[in-house]
Amino acid sequence: ADSTTLPLNLTVYETTDSPSAIQVSRLGVVVTVTDGLLTLIEHYDVVNSGNRTYIGTESSQLRQRTTLSFVLPNNSGQPDLMQGFDKNKAFITRNAIFDSQPMLPGAKEYMFAYHVGYTGATYTVRRPLLLPVKQVDVLLRSDSLGLASRRLSKEPPTTINGQRFQRLLGYDMVRGEAIDITLSGLWVPREQEYLRIGGIGLAV
Repeated sequence: ADSTTLPLNLTVYETTDSPSAIQVSRLGVVVTVTDGLLTLIEHYDVVNSGNRTYIGTESSQLRQRTTLSFVLPNNSGQPDLMQGFDKNKAFITRNAIFDSQPMLPGAKEYMFAYHVGYTGATYTVRRPLLLPVKQVDVLLRSDSLGLASRRLSKEPPTTINGQRFQRLLGYDMVRGEAIDITLSGLWVPREQEYLRIGGIGLAV
């Protein structure tokens, strides 16, 4: 009431197109199996440890600037973007999710889910890593199925909210590395069930 001016402090960052300060502090993957479909929920804690806003580089596939990309399995369904994405600035192709939001210094969470069909008793999900990852934590909500990985170590089962999960754990993944998650002992649908399951996948 007694002043005609009001001070306002703004933090303004320089920008960079170098991803050298971008990494994933933790990648969590939760796997469930239902009616011949695998459902995977992936949760990324992405950190910009630098002092500049990362604005990304131009994607040759989209022909526009993107900051983050997440590879999807070739036979996955349409992903559900659950956290961290602005749906007006996210792009989904047949095999990837792209985000074009600038990344300020600090941490941000991303989460999405997708479905994968299988036809055999054993199935391997391969997840390429496009950023360095400090820790990977894979949980499988099943006691009866086999769970293994060449890169991740098998840990004792854990209980979360009263539900029991098998667990794989790994550390210090480098950019360009891939993790494999192999499930065995899967229930294989009868041949006549495939059309019904395919319809479920399309509906999802």
